[in-house]
Amino acid sequence: RAEPVERSFVLPTLDSSDAIVRALAARLSANPRLAAWFASDELLRRFVAAVTNLAEGASPAPHVRFLTPEAAFVVRDSSGRRTIDPASFRRYDLATEAFVSLNVAGTAKLYRELQPLLDQAYQELGYPGRGFDEAMTLAIDRLTSVPILDEAPEVVAKGASVWAFADPDLESRSAAEKHLLRLGSENARRAQAKLRELGDALELTQN
Repeated sequence: RAEPVERSFVLPTLDSSDAIVRALAARLSANPRLAAWFASDELLRRFVAAVTNLAEGASPAPHVRFLTPEAAFVVRDSSGRRTIDPASFRRYDLATEAFVSLNVAGTAKLYRELQPLLDQAYQELGYPGRGFDEAMTLAIDRLTSVPILDEAPEVVAKGASVWAFADPDLESRSAAEKHLLRLGSENARRAQAKLRELGDALELTQN
């Protein structure tokens, strides 16, 4: 972005940014779950890598293991038709609640204040001379464009503890998009609404 950014802190190096990122991010929400998310190290590099995965349609799971639900995935069997049990969607309620609790204006401001470090982390991944806004825009657009189902989708077994969407159109979606669908309709719509708000605040969204 061409506009100068006024910071209330001295911009650290990327390698030494964890402490100040934790302190500043803690102001964005009172949700206690967020503190656990910020307990890991290499926060900005993890964030950039996860967003870049989402932008490319890949799963960000390797970078956000703390979001893995503790409860097991379960299905509901009715007359031979298997669908995702509502309990499986509820596994993501707390994570969704934490995400949507973020203050949009504050989050956008912190993003812009940390922009040089985000760009540096993005370039380290193999995108020399390119800005992280590129990945963030693609990630938001990809996730907000996913049609949300009103009913729990039917699934089929693909091996021990492995399930796939029975609908080939759903199953052919990218790993990132299927992660959103596994949140369940209510959580997915709330997450999409928050992403649109953040995209608008950052002036990034294309759709």
